[in-house]
Amino acid sequence: GYAALLDEGIRGPLTDGQREYIDRIRHSQNHFLSLVNELLDLAKIESGQFVLRVGTVPVQSVLEAVHPMIEPQARASHLRLETVLDDPALAFQADRERVEQIMLNLLSNAVKFTPAGGVVRVIAAPVSDAVSLQVQDTGVGIPAGKLEAVFEPFVQLEPSQPRGRGTGLGLAISRELARVMHGDLTVESARGQGSTFTLRLPRARSGR
Repeated sequence: GYAALLDEGIRGPLTDGQREYIDRIRHSQNHFLSLVNELLDLAKIESGQFVLRVGTVPVQSVLEAVHPMIEPQARASHLRLETVLDDPALAFQADRERVEQIMLNLLSNAVKFTPAGGVVRVIAAPVSDAVSLQVQDTGVGIPAGKLEAVFEPFVQLEPSQPRGRGTGLGLAISRELARVMHGDLTVESARGQGSTFTLRLPRARSGR
């Protein structure tokens, strides 16, 4: 078992086969831990027990925080990341940590489903009394009949994607988080023409 292999590693070097076996176990454990944490988050949101720390947050600061987290993944996939923010003073009223969680999920998905040489673009703009954060990609797109299904728990498109699979909870949690922050998360897409996910959140009064 796993413990026996670790004990063997203490007594002597592991073989390539043993290392591969341990790596698979670690990957499975990490995947299971992510699933448990996301299920707990979803349960808390649905039961109304989710605690938010709402404040005025500059959009630029969120984009600057998530860019370095997703850039290595985009670079490894040979994709170009672009950001469009005309007003650096633009701000929203929400929980910063949860907005970053949503944006990381949207950007990670965009990178995962966009072929090499493509573009992933974030466009931030004011829309009436809200802030719109769009994540656009030039990826494989989503069939029209499955646009709403992607927000359902455990729904995953393209299971054969070579860049790995998630838990199938990321978009479900992202939409629920957006809605408890008095916003929403929507998608527009067409098969083979890329996707645009739009996160809308209340605009801060101090944000121009």
